[in-house]
Amino acid sequence: MLEKKKEFATILAFDVKVMPEARELADELGVKIFIVDITYHLFDQFNAYVDNLKEEKKKESIEDAVFSCVLKIIPNCVFNKDPVVLGVHVLDGIAKTTARIILVLDGSITF
Repeated sequence: MLEKKKEFATILAFDVKVMPEARELADELGVKIFIVDITYHLFDQFNAYVDNLKEEKKKESIEDAVFSCVLKIIPNCVFNKDPVVLGVHVLDGIAKTTARIILVLDGSITF
C-alpha cells in the first residue's frame, strides 16, 4: 500500500491501546498510527495527514513540471549577449525565473 497510496497505509486506533510490538512494526513498515480517545479527533487528524501528504506530492511534482509560455523579444531591449539580458512580453502562459528558454526559429529548436 505504501508504494501506491501512502495515505491508506494507516491504522486508526479509537479508544484502544496499541501494543509496543505493533507500534515498532508499524514504524518499520512506514505505517502511520493514529491513537485518539475522541472520534472526531481521529477524523480530523487523519484528514490533516492526508492533506499534508497531498501538499507534499504537489510540491514534489511542481519541481518536475514544465510550465510553457510564449515570449516576444522587445526590440531595442537586448542589453547583453553573454549572459543574455533582454526585455520580453509574455504573450501566453506564465514566465518563471527558473524556466529554461528554448528559441524556435523557422521551426528549428535552439537551446
